[in-house]
Amino acid sequence: MDNWFLMDTKGAIVGPLGKDVAVSLLRERPGLFVKVSRDGVSWSGLRHDLRTQALVGAEAPEAKQRREEQEAQKVLFELDRFKELTPNQLFGVPASASRRDFRQGFLNLAKRFHPARLAKDVHPALLRAHLLTYQYLSEVIQQVEASLPPDAPTVAPTIAPSPVPFASPSSPVPFASPSSPVPFSSPSPRPSQPPFPPSSRPTPSPGKAQPMWPLDALKLKPQPNQSLLGSLAVTPETSFVFTGHRLMNLQSCNGVFFPCMPTLALGTRLELAFEFADVNKVVSARGSVVLESTFSDERHLRGFGVQLENLKTEDKGFILRESQRLGGRR
Repeated sequence: MDNWFLMDTKGAIVGPLGKDVAVSLLRERPGLFVKVSRDGVSWSGLRHDLRTQALVGAEAPEAKQRREEQEAQKVLFELDRFKELTPNQLFGVPASASRRDFRQGFLNLAKRFHPARLAKDVHPALLRAHLLTYQYLSEVIQQVEASLPPDAPTVAPTIAPSPVPFASPSSPVPFASPSSPVPFSSPSPRPSQPPFPPSSRPTPSPGKAQPMWPLDALKLKPQPNQSLLGSLAVTPETSFVFTGHRLMNLQSCNGVFFPCMPTLALGTRLELAFEFADVNKVVSARGSVVLESTFSDERHLRGFGVQLENLKTEDKGFILRESQRLGGRR
């Protein structure tokens, strides 16, 4: 008899479960469980358990697509429910909680929806649902932190506080909480990712006008396979597209964000060529539009995000290095 146990992000244990039930839960709730055990005593990290990963991934492409589309709807329903809650209800803390307690509640909840927890070949609808939910949670915690006084220091004043991981530029807000009609502009943390060198995230200064390109800047041409062929000359002025958006960036989800108007519709297929004239190199990749943002102010970008699907590891490293180098020349 199978006896599987699953541990979620809060340390709660579900089990014993049959193998089929456990695998079904892992497929339906990606990011919720972080450890697995077959005896309730010995645990292994879910990402490193190859046997479990093989079972979770062993499904027909059609079944995978249906499951991920259904999961996307569940996430969006959950997002709607989140919008009906007050911040303390949302993060599971008392209304009088400190900033530190609110942030811990945010981390416990938001890690379930971080896009980096999804597989690289995840359906665009599920990726977008996670992006929207994570962005909403980030905006709520920023509003809470802005409204509360700083916590009392817990270390000697001479010791510098630890930096907030992944402090990055603000992104567009595609929706607004019913109780919070004013969009937030503060950057949000990225709890499940290691800090990235600040110098590698070149972005426009918040006090200056944000870039806005016409759509034809990408030189789009229709292809027989219903996709669009486009190209971008990567320069010191354009290199931020790989790192400038806090959600759609190359580091977290093989994403790139184009500040173009009008935007392309969600699901649009693209074949892109990134031209690095300085080193005489062209990197090609294909992907689809998974984020569309039409809101903007002096701190927010309008445009659309594309998740790249077939970017080689060496090409990704090259782009990140070149983005850092070119960003330093702005």
